[in-house]
Amino acid sequence: MSAGILEAARAGVVTATGVMANGEALERWLPALLAETSVDVGIHLNATFGRPLTPSLRGRLRAYGGEFPPKEVLLARLVTGSLPVGAIADEWHTQIRRCRLAGVRPWFL
Repeated sequence: MSAGILEAARAGVVTATGVMANGEALERWLPALLAETSVDVGIHLNATFGRPLTPSLRGRLRAYGGEFPPKEVLLARLVTGSLPVGAIADEWHTQIRRCRLAGVRPWFL
């Protein structure tokens, strides 16, 4: 997917894209993406795919192998209070911080 986005950006078809801080592809593809000055880069705040960056949230998600559960499960846990909204807020702050430290100056979240 990342290679396709870069190819489309170089062709002028894609003018903006978001990166996921907890994605495995971030470190591999981010330098090439940031080199494409015609592309606005934002941060895709993620709470539904992969492994959280914050150890506390991974601990709260032990029943799911420390990974984000399906959207419906996450929503149910947030609504019932078994997962504090603050845990997601902390995760998102960490995702933003990781992207900023990697050189992203986000145009959007």
